[in-house]
Amino acid sequence: CVASGSALLFRGGSLVSTISDTLASPSFSRIPAPSSPVAPRALSDNRVVSAGPGTSGDAVRFYEADTGKTFEISLSSLRTSTLSDTRLPGFLSSWWIPHAPSVVSSFQTSSGVEYRFHDFTGGAGSVLGKDFSAFAAAPDGKRVAWLESRGDGSFSLVRAAPDGTAPETLMTTRVREPRIAWRTSDSLSLISRRADRP
Repeated sequence: CVASGSALLFRGGSLVSTISDTLASPSFSRIPAPSSPVAPRALSDNRVVSAGPGTSGDAVRFYEADTGKTFEISLSSLRTSTLSDTRLPGFLSSWWIPHAPSVVSSFQTSSGVEYRFHDFTGGAGSVLGKDFSAFAAAPDGKRVAWLESRGDGSFSLVRAAPDGTAPETLMTTRVREPRIAWRTSDSLSLISRRADRP
């Protein structure tokens, strides 16, 4: 993850930043190598998951892994603000919806892994479903997609609004270990592992 001159990585579950003026490009393929080694510094004292772009260009949002509390840190000032101080029982991970103050999170429940939408602005929430094998959000933040098991070894590829409304089944498939990737707003890819390759 790159944000405004900083490279972000996970080390032992903690969010770490390597600050360098050479890391100004939003694309890893265009980032020149630093002229000298830059020591990384910890941005969090606790384990974090689901780091993503913040509300401003130099900010990063993330969840505290053990509690599900949500924070945002400015990489220029290193100030951390609390987005949600609510503990989330069963919290596993989240996918930030691009260009929107909302997320889709997964939770371990007694009946399986449940996927829930949450809007930080108005507090609205909804349940998208359970036990998805893959999930992705469109780069423009207007749609999400997931792979839903049909119970017979096949999967349905479903596209919907981020809150789960207006779902549309695009196809069903029996590909091996399917994944999905949404590289551009108009290009949703279904990826499968070949039987002869890991």
